[in-house]
Amino acid sequence: MQDCARQRFESTEAKSVQFCTESRMCTVFSTELTSSDIEDAQVDSSCIIMRFFCDMPADRSNTDGAASNLGDSEADPGTNCTDILQSRPEAESGVYWISTGGQAFQVFCDMDSDGGGWTLVWSYNFTNFGPELTGALTPRPNWTVSEGDVPISITPPLNETDFNAVDFWLWSSIGNQQFMVKSTINNWVVCNGSSLVDFTASPLNCGIVKIVGNSSCSDIVPIQFYDLGAVNSSHPFGSKGPVLTTGIGLSIVETSAYYYFRASTVEGVCPAHDPCGTGRCDGHKPDPDMPYGNIYIR
Repeated sequence: MQDCARQRFESTEAKSVQFCTESRMCTVFSTELTSSDIEDAQVDSSCIIMRFFCDMPADRSNTDGAASNLGDSEADPGTNCTDILQSRPEAESGVYWISTGGQAFQVFCDMDSDGGGWTLVWSYNFTNFGPELTGALTPRPNWTVSEGDVPISITPPLNETDFNAVDFWLWSSIGNQQFMVKSTINNWVVCNGSSLVDFTASPLNCGIVKIVGNSSCSDIVPIQFYDLGAVNSSHPFGSKGPVLTTGIGLSIVETSAYYYFRASTVEGVCPAHDPCGTGRCDGHKPDPDMPYGNIYIR
């Protein structure tokens, strides 16, 4: 009977199959059975009819091991979301399988923003959101931040409000050409280069993808990435999380922060999300439906 059922999956036109145990005959019907067809089939008590009420799409995995679309299964993962989009230009934003670092796991892919092919590696919210930001972002990736006190996540987020993070040590193998920061309280930016995934201070070349915050600052973008991991903890930003700034020099980090991914809830500098790039704690959009942010890479 399994072989008979398999014939149904091998024919995308099949509506039902009849298997007769005594004669061991299998009949595949490509049209809906009428009442008389069913009555005729039931004359022989050794025959069984299996009817199917939905058809499996032709491009999905089937029972005899035919290939699925790239990224649809653990057995056929992409290397990242860009790889999947290049293989499947019609792919929509959603959850797909990728494989990197010797392990396969599911990730969320943004197939729309700025050309698509983005792999979501971190979704965060705020420990204390308000008109003036205080506290930290939570959870945080397992990057090197000695002064962080919020929970660490190594669980891939499967949507933008699934607050988790991919193991940071896999980020560079997933994508090292560009990163994108989205937020419901600050402008979305895309930055070229691998400074984030390498966690190394370096200049940035960024552009705005979407205006969310103060529209009068729509021409302001980050120009520098600081990991701050090696900065002395006595510095207001030291060892508490990386930052994207609109200025260059550690002495002006506090007054040029555009995105500060702060991991410490200790009172002090705020986790600025300031579209004007001045590090203001009240520079963000104050009234989102839900305050959160995301980092994607490709």
